[in-house]
Amino acid sequence: MSDMEHTQIGPSGQETECITIVARDSAAATKEFHKRGLQRAGYSIASKVVRHTFAFIDENGINQSLFGGETVYAATYSRAI
Repeated sequence: MSDMEHTQIGPSGQETECITIVARDSAAATKEFHKRGLQRAGYSIASKVVRHTFAFIDENGINQSLFGGETVYAATYSRAI
């Protein structure tokens, strides 16, 4: 399981903080949301939990597959900060 965090500024100028949890199945991603107490911390689901293939493009434009090119489930949760 892996997670990623980032912030962004929404159209209203309000900052949003996101956490994306990546897991081999959708149930594990959802369970991790509860295990970490993200709801108590003000997070809610930002989109459907669906299968993804991830790639990272480095500063030289080189495409590197993440997670060995394996399809994984990603659940993104967000909150206003």
